[in-house]
Amino acid sequence: MDASTRSAHHTATGAVAAVAKNGTFLGGFAAPWAKDVHGNPIPTSYRIDGNTLIQSVQTTDSTAFPVVADPKWVSDAAKGTAMRLTSGCVGGAVAGGGAGCIPGAVAGGPGGAVAGVVGGLFG
Repeated sequence: MDASTRSAHHTATGAVAAVAKNGTFLGGFAAPWAKDVHGNPIPTSYRIDGNTLIQSVQTTDSTAFPVVADPKWVSDAAKGTAMRLTSGCVGGAVAGGGAGCIPGAVAGGPGGAVAGVVGGLFG
């Protein structure tokens, strides 16, 4: 499937869903999460930049490193529905192809926003 027949959309939960032009759920990334070394949650979000999904993690001077973020790819429609990836998707949008993921992206350096890049969402 080429990029003209697919796209990705943010959902109300913060997840990103890949949807075919005909409205079929192709997969997506569960809501983003990040934790410090003590297991405390750290604010994080996804953004789409062209053909790249980027997870930004907002650290501060008091963040305990290392910080871990591990985007979860969900490819089964039933799992996607259960994780509410399909809610809030725009009908008629398109997405798909295999997804590559850099799991366990680690934030380095206090006060920085870190991008864990997830490539291949748009093939």
